[in-house]
Amino acid sequence: VFTSDPTPSPGRDWSALDALVGDAVDRKLLSGAVTMVWQGEAVAHSSAIGCQDITVGTPMTEDCIFRLFSMTNPVPAAAMMILWDEGKWSPADPIAKHLPELSDLKVMALRDSREVGPLSNPEVPPAIEHLMTHQVGFSYGFTDEPIDHSYRAARIPIVPHDITAEEYLARLATVPLAEFTGNEMYASMYGAIFWGVMGNWCIYTWERPRTTIK
Repeated sequence: VFTSDPTPSPGRDWSALDALVGDAVDRKLLSGAVTMVWQGEAVAHSSAIGCQDITVGTPMTEDCIFRLFSMTNPVPAAAMMILWDEGKWSPADPIAKHLPELSDLKVMALRDSREVGPLSNPEVPPAIEHLMTHQVGFSYGFTDEPIDHSYRAARIPIVPHDITAEEYLARLATVPLAEFTGNEMYASMYGAIFWGVMGNWCIYTWERPRTTIK
């Protein structure tokens, strides 16, 4: 966690953060976690919660080594939070407010069907908060699920590095969401979608030439 206040606050109570993570551990959503808050130029808080290995009960430690994935996500996430600090978006904003290309997203009506159709309208408009918390229903594109066949047919790359932002969004707009209720998680190619959708929106918002973003 990075705070926008550069002034260190050594006496601040961070127990709510640890309680949030501890609750996820208690509910067995996580085996364990290490939290750290960076404020100004120093660590303001850190903690180790849960276990490294639930089989033998090895306690988590702050120097535990993790295998990490999706390490490009912090880049657009940090850019998004800068824009949030500037008042340019709200978590409740519909995605289509900022990216009208995605204003007509449809949902697979029969989640367990072996076919993509029929399609239905989302129960609520997909919002930025849904995109940032794995709830929109974008998929991976490389499994045997019917939804992923549609991704391959639309030639949506897993990592959108070889097509323009406009083409990426145009292709993404043609495929349905695997599921979307507004309150459930759906495992997806989060990093690629996050880069492709929110990364490009950050570029639009800052009005910088796309060629300057690598």
